[in-house]
Amino acid sequence: MVELLVVTIILSAVLAGLTTAFVKGSKAELDANRRVQAQLQATAAFDRLRRDIHCASSAMVSGATMTLSGCGSGTVSWCAVGGDSRYALYRLAGSTCDSTGKLYADYLISSSVFTYTAPVATTSLATVRVDARVNVNPSNALESFELTDDIVLRNSVRA
Repeated sequence: MVELLVVTIILSAVLAGLTTAFVKGSKAELDANRRVQAQLQATAAFDRLRRDIHCASSAMVSGATMTLSGCGSGTVSWCAVGGDSRYALYRLAGSTCDSTGKLYADYLISSSVFTYTAPVATTSLATVRVDARVNVNPSNALESFELTDDIVLRNSVRA
């Protein structure tokens, strides 16, 4: 009976260790998958943003919303919607934007995504700076992923 009790205790300790290892491994895999998905979404959003901005002739940035006009499909708006260090990037046809638009990227940690720079004299076209910081776990800054680009409005008019 004593041997059976000792074997049961040893087996329980080994199984507890294995169970803990499997649970931690599953959580790490889930977290890694979420980070990769968020990064892929942000990269896809940048591709679409580039196409929209390159095509536009004018842009207006107001807070977390950017409105582009002058492209063949009319006016398009992009906006960062959310709060408490988790924002999502949406695209919507028209001059207003909200969470009813198409979701392009999630887990942005700031709503300050767009900065417009007007054309300078006759030397440059208008540009939009897009700065998207992505983090599925904002409490850990080491897991941040940042995409930044200055995109030219190719159809804008030099001042």
